[in-house]
Amino acid sequence: MIVWGDTLVGDYVTPQPGPILEIDTNVELGQHNGLWTYTIGQGAKLPGLSRKLFVASKDHQKNAIYVALPESVVGGGPHFLFPCFLLSFRFPGSDLCRSHPALFTSTIASNNFSWIWRDAPPSAAFSHKGFRSSVQIRHRMTTVPVTVRQRWSGNAVQITFDEPHKAVAQGQIAVLYDGDHCLGCGTIDEATTMAGFGGSR
Repeated sequence: MIVWGDTLVGDYVTPQPGPILEIDTNVELGQHNGLWTYTIGQGAKLPGLSRKLFVASKDHQKNAIYVALPESVVGGGPHFLFPCFLLSFRFPGSDLCRSHPALFTSTIASNNFSWIWRDAPPSAAFSHKGFRSSVQIRHRMTTVPVTVRQRWSGNAVQITFDEPHKAVAQGQIAVLYDGDHCLGCGTIDEATTMAGFGGSR
């Protein structure tokens, strides 16, 4: 059995091995030494496989990591290992590409979002149409346009990307901007992919 994903953390944390599964078929491709050894969106070149896969989600209850092909296999002849369900996206400035929907997030949620002006968040955020803004979820990442909706009770907000975004994971910080002005931030508690998987499965 292939065991993959050793890191420096493994020198200090007791290994917690679990399966690495192909997301469409649940075929076990190998074993990991702990969920912390992989991050969402990370490439996973498993020994013995002809194609590089990417981490799509994690299941903390099953201690499982799910991986997916980054793109479709075009042409005849034998393919990778098995078919996978694919969705086509067109991103600005790029050619049409066929990418696995589980690798792209459409909506994120923060259950305890903090606005810069706590007593006066944007009123449009409470409307059905939502509030137009931009978000940054990684250091040095260029902000991307989103629509923000806040629940009437509590501090939970839902953030919907204009274009599905890759490598989004629970625990990251979502920072909202209006141009160069920071509006607030919150920890990502849920991430829904284009494949319909919420959270970390």
